[in-house]
Amino acid sequence: MVPELSDACLRPQAAEPQPVGYAGRLATRGSATKARLVDRSRDPSRPARSESTRALTIRRHPLWRRPDNVAEVTAKIMAAIWDDDPTAVLLTGEFRDACAAAGARRLQVNVSDAAVAGAMRISELDPPIDAVVSVWADDASAVLDLLDARVRTLAAWQVAERAPLDPALPADGTRIDALANLAFLRRPRDLPRAEWLRIWLDDHTRVAIDTQATFGYTQNIVERALTPDAPVVDAIVEELFAMAAVSDVHAFYGSGGDQAELERRMTRMLASVARFGAHQNLDVVPTSRYDFEVGPR
Repeated sequence: MVPELSDACLRPQAAEPQPVGYAGRLATRGSATKARLVDRSRDPSRPARSESTRALTIRRHPLWRRPDNVAEVTAKIMAAIWDDDPTAVLLTGEFRDACAAAGARRLQVNVSDAAVAGAMRISELDPPIDAVVSVWADDASAVLDLLDARVRTLAAWQVAERAPLDPALPADGTRIDALANLAFLRRPRDLPRAEWLRIWLDDHTRVAIDTQATFGYTQNIVERALTPDAPVVDAIVEELFAMAAVSDVHAFYGSGGDQAELERRMTRMLASVARFGAHQNLDVVPTSRYDFEVGPR
């Protein structure tokens, strides 16, 4: 996912986009070390989401038409993390053991760190997201309890995923050799959900793969919020790029140093994301990624 086409967009260190109506902030709750996320633009006309976290369900949207070689939908919890030093908690053996004890089968940790500091970041939330934890488990409440006890602030969602590009990656806790971008998308309120899903999943997927040099691409549809006051997020996209994409826009788009091809790819990509509102009102978090198998498959 990319910002508006401009000279700044040609640089991975692009400036922050102009405010587009969504704002998030952390408000102190009881102490200086614990806070909660407050969404000041939540649409009151949207149905309230259940805060129950016990019973996870796996649902497939009726508009999904599963293409060939696309992974099956799986139970998945994704949590945005705000913490001064998330790696000191999230990459420890103690945390992995706790996840396993909570029934997790797989753990993925994405941390915004020095290795990707030069990459483009877009932040609607203030402060920006520090890390993202993905856990595959049947008991959401157990996973959220162990996270809540270890980090300063979190916001979590239950998602249904599909992976149009699903590379074989090591799951031994070594850093994946990649720039791992996560984009938090919000549906424009004037675009019906069914149409938004159709444009994104049916029309845009091929464009995203054709115009960017991704070797991993996962689409996560948010089914419900799992924490009180979680900001409105309708989908989370995960993309893997070669590390060169941190500082080289041609490596990001796969244009091979050809400026005309770069501009063609960017123009096509931006026209596509604008159709479903993913050119604005989003968070893009560049990260380093670590995968772990922590329990029985």
